[in-house]
Amino acid sequence: MAEEGESKSGGAQPIVIKPMEWLLEDQRPEGYVQTTDLRLRAEALGIKYAEVVDPRVRRPWRALLKKAKLKGLTESECHKVAELSIIIAHKLRQAIKERQMGGPAKRGGEG
Repeated sequence: MAEEGESKSGGAQPIVIKPMEWLLEDQRPEGYVQTTDLRLRAEALGIKYAEVVDPRVRRPWRALLKKAKLKGLTESECHKVAELSIIIAHKLRQAIKERQMGGPAKRGGEG
């Protein structure tokens, strides 16, 4: 029997990526962009993740990653984690590019 999550309308949604699929099989939703290498690259350049990625993105990201590892993700959560991964990857790439061009890597609250 599949675990279920709550949808915004109050109905239950099935878990589409289970914790073991996330952890052991490295299964990610369609559209998801890996951010670990970018984050490590940014940190190696002295760029602080928390200064580049807004807390309004970091908080739900962190919560969804934790849920993926512990309970799994529903389809709507998969879409959200993929969307957030794209935003985070963009912010990190932008900060890396700025740093490599000699500019400051600062918080990217917009866009």
